[in-house]
Amino acid sequence: MLRSATTELDIAFSRLLSALRVTAVDVYRGQPSDPLYRLAEALVGFDERIALWRAEHYSVATRVIGHGVLGTRRMPVDSLASLISHRRFPTLWEARTTLTQASSHGVCPQRGQA
Repeated sequence: MLRSATTELDIAFSRLLSALRVTAVDVYRGQPSDPLYRLAEALVGFDERIALWRAEHYSVATRVIGHGVLGTRRMPVDSLASLISHRRFPTLWEARTTLTQASSHGVCPQRGQA
């Protein structure tokens, strides 16, 4: 249920960006008070809370039943670890990476020279 809901949210947000002819990078270059920016941040915050829940779930599962065993739904407990880094709104996370990389290249152009 959560997977389908977040997929629908991601699709709807992507369609909104497309209709407005902006990218996620454009949104994050805007003002934090902009409603679209705030919506993007709410989606990222939701995604982060999902990841935190997954990390806690993994920790509890391994503490209770251990590593290398099958948990509920006959799923290996260790496979839960790979889900922690899975992002439901990848475009927004990629935009952050893009902006960080661009900023680091622009801020320290002489870093390799000394």
